[in-house]
Amino acid sequence: MSKTLRIYIGGDPVGQPRARHAPNRAQPVSIASKSKRVYITHVTELLKREAAAQGYEAGGLVRMEITSYYKTPQKARWGAYCGKKPDWDNLGKLYADAAQKAGLLPQGDERIAEGSVSKVWSRQGGVLIVLSSLADLAPPDPEEDDLGAF
Repeated sequence: MSKTLRIYIGGDPVGQPRARHAPNRAQPVSIASKSKRVYITHVTELLKREAAAQGYEAGGLVRMEITSYYKTPQKARWGAYCGKKPDWDNLGKLYADAAQKAGLLPQGDERIAEGSVSKVWSRQGGVLIVLSSLADLAPPDPEEDDLGAF
């Protein structure tokens, strides 16, 4: 059983579209285009396949790291942080939802106790997703006088 899953998905990073409220409807309406729905399904299937290939088993709390790479021909920018859309929170939502649909977060994405989303310029586009078990780790110890109250 592996405690870490690493998967790289080539292509342009995609963010989760926000739901919109429509008149006379109680529930929000998804505005995801067909291509985004296909992409989410593709990511979900890749996560399932790679989890099986790498022997990754879901369970407990996890850390999820998402690094999205945006293609630019400007070599001087490669490796620098990027402020391009989609927003970082929408990136996190899409890939966390895909991991949940893939069965890697069986209790839901609330099992992500720690995480990060980075956007970086690169020679080619893609997304690196790393899921790691927090089962054997403890959060950093607080200072003696700082028990969470600031």
